[in-house]
Amino acid sequence: MNKQFFAFSSPIESFFKISGDDVCLYWKNRQSQFYGADDFLASFAGFTTQSIIDKTDYDMTLHTQAADLIVANDQKIIQQACTKMFLESIDGFKSHPKPVTALSLKAPLYDSRGDIAGVFGISYTLTSDHP
Repeated sequence: MNKQFFAFSSPIESFFKISGDDVCLYWKNRQSQFYGADDFLASFAGFTTQSIIDKTDYDMTLHTQAADLIVANDQKIIQQACTKMFLESIDGFKSHPKPVTALSLKAPLYDSRGDIAGVFGISYTLTSDHP
């Protein structure tokens, strides 16, 4: 798949008018590898918006169980072709070892042929202890 299809001509935050350090935007392929993410998620997870591409939640989280849950949620979206909201708790990122809980809205990400290419997500951080 051509990753350029998912490229944005300006920062993705400007499309949604979202700001602040409580909201993360991201998009992943069918294998839950990141196609991209906003600056906040990328830096919070210890990456740049370029270096997060092709990474997975397993590359970011301290514990595999958290990544297993996130990937399972991604797969539900892909298999059921629906939009759902999840409460996702992570025991810690490798770059930020404190627990994080987020309310995540995930939807199918479609390619130019109309096939599901992955997941688009918006996650709102509920915990108060984050950078």
